[in-house]
Amino acid sequence: MNMKRLSYALLAALTVSAAGASAQTQPQDTTLNRTVVVEQEYAPDITDASKINVLPQVEQPAPTRKAVKYDFALAPASRVPTPVMPVYAGRETQPSIFPGYVRAGYGNRGNLDVRAAYRFDLGQRDKLGVSFDMEGMNGSLDLGAADWDAHYYRTRANVDYRHLFDKVSLGVAGNFGLNNFNLLPGASVGKQKLTSGDVHLGVASRDKDLPLQFDVETNLMFYGRQRNVAFDGVYPDVRETMLRTKGEVSGMLTDRRSIGLKFYMDNAFYNSSRTDDYTLIKLTPYYRYHNTRWNVQVGIPVGILTKEYKEDERETENDAWLNFASTWWVGIDAQAQFKFSDSYLVYVGASSGNMQMNDFRQLEEVNPYANMYYGDFTHTYEVIHGRAGVKGSPVNNLWFNVFAGYQALDDDIYVNADLGKSSDLFFNYHDSENAYVGAELTYSYRDTYNFSASGMWHSWTSDSYGDELLYLKPSVELHLQADVRPVKALSVNAGYHFISREKAGILPKAASVSNLYIGGSYEPFEHLDIYVRLDNLLNRHYQYYFGIPAQGFHFVGGVAFRF
Repeated sequence: MNMKRLSYALLAALTVSAAGASAQTQPQDTTLNRTVVVEQEYAPDITDASKINVLPQVEQPAPTRKAVKYDFALAPASRVPTPVMPVYAGRETQPSIFPGYVRAGYGNRGNLDVRAAYRFDLGQRDKLGVSFDMEGMNGSLDLGAADWDAHYYRTRANVDYRHLFDKVSLGVAGNFGLNNFNLLPGASVGKQKLTSGDVHLGVASRDKDLPLQFDVETNLMFYGRQRNVAFDGVYPDVRETMLRTKGEVSGMLTDRRSIGLKFYMDNAFYNSSRTDDYTLIKLTPYYRYHNTRWNVQVGIPVGILTKEYKEDERETENDAWLNFASTWWVGIDAQAQFKFSDSYLVYVGASSGNMQMNDFRQLEEVNPYANMYYGDFTHTYEVIHGRAGVKGSPVNNLWFNVFAGYQALDDDIYVNADLGKSSDLFFNYHDSENAYVGAELTYSYRDTYNFSASGMWHSWTSDSYGDELLYLKPSVELHLQADVRPVKALSVNAGYHFISREKAGILPKAASVSNLYIGGSYEPFEHLDIYVRLDNLLNRHYQYYFGIPAQGFHFVGGVAFRF
């Protein structure tokens, strides 16, 4: 058997060797050999190659209009309006392709602009980012009869981490804020310091195949005011500790129908005996229907607000339950949008039962210079808000939005002065109504030109004692802005912001905001930018916050480095 196998092996080896020798010495080409040669050739001669080199006929591309993609928020004024206006405007945008960013700038009146950020790429599933920014001013502001040596510095620090699991994402963040500034001459408290911080934990679904989609977060929040004015001459430090939990859970009934639940809860605690602790719970179950043209959502917000009186307001010691007061409400939140062509849609909405919590953070946005009466909170309630509008894109890169609405608020928040006593500013509340009409227009061409224009007309009314509430309410708003990049290394932006104020009874009408600004950045070297921003070029006198004059002409310029 072994001899047989050896014979077969020798015979096979001789056969292969003979075939190889025949292929090398064969003078005449064969089909098999020609195919092998062509495959080994690096630049073969291909028959009819000229046909391959002829380009197909190129058709001129027809511009296609963008499909309308909007959030389900139906109007820009859908929230309780507050005069949230930046004191110091103008920021350069950090490019996302670089993990590190440092910017430093300085200007007249001590205008300071500092920012640093770094994003650590820990892999496909883990992201870690840290940031720091500080801005402010230190200079003379015109009070009319005299100048005010004012300063305001705002500092923020942030760290956030995100991890992506297979089906959910986990987010953890920490934030710190510090505001240092002085108050108007003659105020009871000369200087103020606002300190804020929070720890955030959030979980959200990533897998679209899960039966329930969810996005839930909880936040442990701290806030402190260094001194708060009280009528008995006491200026206590006030601290707020709050646990804020909110989220949304939804599930599909069919391909076009879904149900969901939004929830929100605040548990607020204060160190002051004048400030009552409270708990707020808001639940909004909703039903949603959508197809290629319709998008309809109807919800029923239900809320309850419970306060615990710290000062003894009971008539008798046996009425212990009077230490607590509860307010509850039921509202409606209905909104619909209809897409009647590829690039146009009409939308309508009506809501009631929205409670805005006027906690310390909200009060700082309204006016950081003002104090609370007696140290207690009053919250703003939305009685009704109706709105309607049309959005669309008539040509490529051009978008418009035309809208109108009406809103009525109980205990709308505003700021007035402690007239005849001092220069102290206080928060106060009155009912208000607001009818508005507005329009927005934007146009962009690649990364070269971007233009935007927006305007709103308001008609405000208030109760018979609320004239001061209307003092800084906007009557007409107009905002124009253009961003142009003529060459890759140069970017220029310019704009104009105008706000005409409402007439407030017998009070003199507040001066209109008229801010003409211009700015730009230039990249002389890779990763390095030189930027400048000039505000209030017309040097007009007006105020964003009640009683606080805005800066006249001012500028800030500096360098930004990306790495």
